[in-house]
Amino acid sequence: MTRKVERTTRKPVMTKDEWIAKHLRHAPARDEEWVHRLLVLQGRA
Repeated sequence: MTRKVERTTRKPVMTKDEWIAKHLRHAPARDEEWVHRLLVLQGRA
């Protein structure tokens, strides 16, 4: 648990575009709308 927290702390905060790109890399293009809705729910869009 501690190791995971340290890794997260060291990692720079992703921009919205980077976050979307990261998730779309593992998802079909048709899921882009779903990813956007998830961002909206998280308050990141």
